[in-house]
Amino acid sequence: MKKKIKIKALILDFDGTMATPSTLDFDGINQTLSLNLRQKGLLWPEQGYLLERIRILYETLPRAWGEEKSNALLREIKAYIMSREMEAARESRLFSFTPKVLAQAQAMGLSLAIASRNCGPAILSVFPEARNYVLLSREKVTQIKPHPGHFREAARLMGVDIDACAAAGDHVMDMEAAAAAGCLGVGVLSGLSSAGELREGGADIIVAGLAQLLPILAEKGYLA
Repeated sequence: MKKKIKIKALILDFDGTMATPSTLDFDGINQTLSLNLRQKGLLWPEQGYLLERIRILYETLPRAWGEEKSNALLREIKAYIMSREMEAARESRLFSFTPKVLAQAQAMGLSLAIASRNCGPAILSVFPEARNYVLLSREKVTQIKPHPGHFREAARLMGVDIDACAAAGDHVMDMEAAAAAGCLGVGVLSGLSSAGELREGGADIIVAGLAQLLPILAEKGYLA
């Protein structure tokens, strides 16, 4: 367990934490991209998270493609993924307890940030009020979780030291990012990961869902 200090800010994941887990078909997206790229004489990377595969592809494109053609391909792939995200967002909904938790946190003087690998338009289509907080969707940062830079940038924009932040998320990568960044990692079970997976990823605390976050932090002495 990290050294106990008073939490001044919350960094929240979106899908599975603030809203229902994403229905995005990652396997289907990877298969489609693999097929389309094969027709262009290219290989879609077989390992890694979806967004990381894009980077690997870009870095390994044949020199003959040139910068202009490579960038055009990158835009095409990102546009396809975003279209699939927007489709999935139409099936998503905010958890009923989320607005209350956000209001309670603000009433306690906590700063709030949303740090997600989702694109901003998908998040805002489900939760338009997200624009009222520090919103770090993937296109707003150069380093996305599990890289700790995602959470560190959220802390910087809130004007809070990273070690005074609690990061809550439902995925192992949220816990990995929290551990690497040096903030408190709170795994929530409202998404797709088990308690064991979250703890293995580095979670300091496990809660059933976001509704239990503030009471548990208070009980454990993390709140002023």
